[in-house]
Amino acid sequence: MDLQSLDRRLAARAIEEDLVRINSRPVHISIVEHAKSTLEAQLSHLDLLRGVATPEEAADLDAEMGRKRAHLEKIRAELTARAVAERVDSAESNEASRLVPTITWKDLFDQVLEKRKQNGESKTALLKLWLREHPRLCRTQVTDFLAGRIERRVSARCCEKIKMAIRTSAEKLGLPTRTSSD
Repeated sequence: MDLQSLDRRLAARAIEEDLVRINSRPVHISIVEHAKSTLEAQLSHLDLLRGVATPEEAADLDAEMGRKRAHLEKIRAELTARAVAERVDSAESNEASRLVPTITWKDLFDQVLEKRKQNGESKTALLKLWLREHPRLCRTQVTDFLAGRIERRVSARCCEKIKMAIRTSAEKLGLPTRTSSD
């Protein structure tokens, strides 16, 4: 096998992967949703113009608005069909993972602080109180861990202590404790 044929195969595979990525569902759905919002804005604008138009212009605007409404209905039908298909797909997925949401440690910690908030306390004050309950943890280590700046800043042992402290706090408050790293 020569290098040129290998290069051609690798290039062809890269092109195929790009096409799959470009034609993926989330990208297509976001394009359709963008088209929907654009059509809705155009219809609103045409409706405003129709209010001040002469009878001849109003007839032209009505025809254009009819075409745009028909296109908008097609888009809505496509989005509805996709939503139904997604619900069917999600119903077929694993029931246990669907019932228990997975979140990040930062999200779980934010939920703990939010649940403990009373009388408009600031997040900083709540963090200070939480750190008093867990005296072996340091504010810098906790914020670095939550921000994802672990390398050369927070040891593996300290990461486990922080995770355990967040999990126990969440359990005490009755929050779901399944994280994306579980």
